[in-house]
Amino acid sequence: MPHCPRGTYDGANCFVATPPPGTSGFVYQGSLYYSTQPVCPLSGSTFDGANCYFGKPPSDRKPFTYNDNLYYTSASCSLPGSAWNGSACLLVAPPGAQLFLHGGNVYSSKAPVPNPCPIPGTWFDGANCYIGKAPAGFHALIGGVNAVYSPTPTTSCPMPGSYYDGANCFLADPPTAGFVFQGGLYYGGVRSNQCPLPGSHYDGANCFVYTPPAGSNAFIDRGNLYYSPQH
Repeated sequence: MPHCPRGTYDGANCFVATPPPGTSGFVYQGSLYYSTQPVCPLSGSTFDGANCYFGKPPSDRKPFTYNDNLYYTSASCSLPGSAWNGSACLLVAPPGAQLFLHGGNVYSSKAPVPNPCPIPGTWFDGANCYIGKAPAGFHALIGGVNAVYSPTPTTSCPMPGSYYDGANCFLADPPTAGFVFQGGLYYGGVRSNQCPLPGSHYDGANCFVYTPPAGSNAFIDRGNLYYSPQH
């Protein structure tokens, strides 16, 4: 499961908190804030003289707000068989095998038969067990029994119903021509003020679908509604 050092993984990103009623969340200089009341009721937040400072995510994550909630992008332990141990991603070699690096990839030597590559998702290449491409910061410990590395930031598409297509976040194929207006995704109304696409609503002129989080760009590709992912 992707790692969130603060907050909880919601299936796409690291959810931190919902600001108290009467306040609003925002990102300033890479940190998460919410406006003051003038007290700061959320546990762990402090008043910085102007607003309520909630915290700065790890340097490889990106903070953003969505539906007035505070989030930052998640990260995960990308190598098969590895898991978060509280401070880093830990990979343990199968009994009787050793971990090593070769050509930028992570391998383990063959484990005793009957299964030379017991870690799910790995495979025997004729000599050793291929595990995966070495993530940033990969470090095999003495003896090659264990290895640690930093979690890999995941690509996120926070809008409900959207998904990552390998390059961008696909949102929908609208029933009428889609377009971008003032950073938001729209399509023309069907039969005047009807907006059949789930989650869209009529704004008096067209059907409004979604405004991506700060740092993402809305665009149209082959008639479909897209936005760039959070990294």
